[in-house]
Amino acid sequence: MSRKVACELTCMVMILDKATDRVVVQERKGRGWDGLIFPGGHLEAGESAAQAAVREAKEETGLDIVRPVFCGGCPERAKGACSG
Repeated sequence: MSRKVACELTCMVMILDKATDRVVVQERKGRGWDGLIFPGGHLEAGESAAQAAVREAKEETGLDIVRPVFCGGCPERAKGACSG
C-alpha cells in the first residue's frame, strides 16, 4: 500500500498595512463566482510557503512583502482534497 498521495499546495496572503490597519484584497469576477479574495496561488516545486507568499504577493499586487508569518492551514479540507 502506497503512502504517497497527489496533493496541490496553495497559499493565500493577507497583506496588512499596520500604519492604516487596512488589508489588501482583490476583486474576482467571472470565474464561477464573484467576490473579494486575498492574493495567493500555488506553490512551485521546491518552494516554501513563505517563498510562495512573497512571490504571489509580488505577482498579483506588485507589492514587495517581507517576513511573511504562517497563520494556519486547513488540514480538514486537505483530507478530502488530497487523494491517491
